[in-house]
Amino acid sequence: MFPGLFDGDFSGTFRVNVKSGAAETTVDNVSAPTWETPVAVQPAGQAPPSILDLMFMIDTTGSMCDELSYLQTELADVIGRVEDDFGNVLIRLSVNFYRDSGDDYVVRSFPFSTDIDDSLTKLAAQSCDGGGDYPEAVHTALADAVFEHTWSAAARARLLFLVLDAPPHYTTSVVESLHQTMPDAAEKGIRIVPVAGERRR
Repeated sequence: MFPGLFDGDFSGTFRVNVKSGAAETTVDNVSAPTWETPVAVQPAGQAPPSILDLMFMIDTTGSMCDELSYLQTELADVIGRVEDDFGNVLIRLSVNFYRDSGDDYVVRSFPFSTDIDDSLTKLAAQSCDGGGDYPEAVHTALADAVFEHTWSAAARARLLFLVLDAPPHYTTSVVESLHQTMPDAAEKGIRIVPVAGERRR
């Protein structure tokens, strides 16, 4: 960086090697730079993409038909706009669904995937049903999202959209579960974003 700093004046040339992630460039015969004539080197190749972990945990009980239909119609466009706006980004998508105890399933989960079309196909195959009482198995859904999925340690952002229109059951065991899950999510760098639908009876 400072040729000749310790050995006096330097009038020769340098070989400069620059690395940035997976990109690398070597430039030969670089004259000693000065404050007035700095040397700028642009690494060749494309830097590795930024990783975005994007998860949806969706309440699919009977009152959530409109919200589910909206996501099935619009999510592909939303992801496309993210890719267009941010360019070199690798999206890992996970779509997951939950209802309540006594329904056909409590949690139906799918792992993160870079195959966006496959994840959207899984989303399109879902329907809404069940529920009945007001609270749903929110705590089970969150525990599955945080602990049963492989979140990328290299992700620039980890977003969990919780799409729901009803609260969790308010029992001691449920509250204890939520008190464990929420701090662990924060420690993993997972940002939980609740998206509240309109409750229809």
